Amino acid sequence: ISSGAFYNCTSLTSVSIPNSVTDIGSGTFENCRNLNEVSIGNSVQCIRNAVFYWCTSLSSINIPSSVTFIGTESGSMGAFEACHLTMLTIPNSVISIGARAFYNCSNLNTLTIGNSVTSIGEYAFSGCRGLTTLTIPNSVTRIDNYAFSSCSNISSMTVEAVLPPIIYINSLAINKNIPVTIPCGSLSDYQSANYWSEFTNYQDNSFEITTQVNPSGYGTVEGVGRYCSGEDCTLTATPATYYRFVNWTEGGNVVSTNASYTFTVTGDRTLVANFELDGIHFITAGNWNDASNWLPSTVPGTNDNVIINAAATIPSNYLAQVANVIIGTGGSITVEDGGQLKCNNAVTATFIKNIAACPADNSAQNWYLITSPVGQVNTSVVTTGHSYNLFKYNEADVTWDGNGGAYAFTTLNTGVDRDRKSVV
Repeated sequence: ISSGAFYNCTSLTSVSIPNSVTDIGSGTFENCRNLNEVSIGNSVQCIRNAVFYWCTSLSSINIPSSVTFIGTESGSMGAFEACHLTMLTIPNSVISIGARAFYNCSNLNTLTIGNSVTSIGEYAFSGCRGLTTLTIPNSVTRIDNYAFSSCSNISSMTVEAVLPPIIYINSLAINKNIPVTIPCGSLSDYQSANYWSEFTNYQDNSFEITTQVNPSGYGTVEGVGRYCSGEDCTLTATPATYYRFVNWTEGGNVVSTNASYTFTVTGDRTLVANFELDGIHFITAGNWNDASNWLPSTVPGTNDNVIINAAATIPSNYLAQVANVIIGTGGSITVEDGGQLKCNNAVTATFIKNIAACPADNSAQNWYLITSPVGQVNTSVVTTGHSYNLFKYNEADVTWDGNGGAYAFTTLNTGVDRDRKSVV
């Protein structure tokens, strides 16, 4: 269709362009003010400048997917300039939106730009005051000056390109404080790019994952930080010495009992890594009944599990009664004359013979050793559910190996014969 073919046909109300047409010349329907219905054939490739300029009754248009260019020349009237369009979809076939293409379409309130558009010309959507939101697809690499000037009602914008498109001082002459959503990980690029840096409210579709340790100091957490929406986050909780991990909670609810917790990020989250003491720990060499030698600072009782991590001494005539005893790294137990250790469940320990209280003549009953009411006792296999007590023996009746370790005996001080026992 040649340029200006239907120029100023003010009585024209509808037009159907057949599929045989491939090009619509400049100004073809310019100033057809009563034209309100247009059908464009699916062979048209280019809608040139001023084709529908000042068609003020045209409120909708279906641009076929054959179109690759809308408007071409700069400095002339736009293809749909001053039309009263309310909704507009630029199809994915369009590569370029020319200068002033939709200039002063003030009723336009819904705009979809196809994801093949690479450039948006100057003043292309200037004066489109009905727009409240704007999405720039990731295909756009350049937005010319004043392309979206005087679009005073735009209150939010989404830019899908990872790298910011080239813009100029007035390409986006809109409120710079509106929220601008950009791809995750692109924040620094936009904040440092020319003219994009003027926007103050970027939202990069990422979320903050934070954690707390409860109680404080009982462990550490790795994996916190900012994550993109849909990205997997793995939090790993590591207990401090003498403690163990319990669970992860959020808002008081348990979300995992695994120390390594993986989830898909969909929003900001604050999770709590909960720890507790792994038994009662003897951590400083000294007497068993001194609370300052224990973690926490309390002498263990009959229901406590005890781990000995230092040289512990059960004082003379003192009864130490707990649920379980384990000798940890650097730990040992010395039982002084008359001392006793009762373990309600199991014991894994090395006991050191106390020679300080032994008379020179070896006549006194000064030796206290772990024995079992049901037979053999050693450090690796102890029957759970039995009580193990310290008993006194005659020094003359026992044979030591010289290292305070294994020994043999035949007679208890009570005079009751027993089989050979192995004690460590």
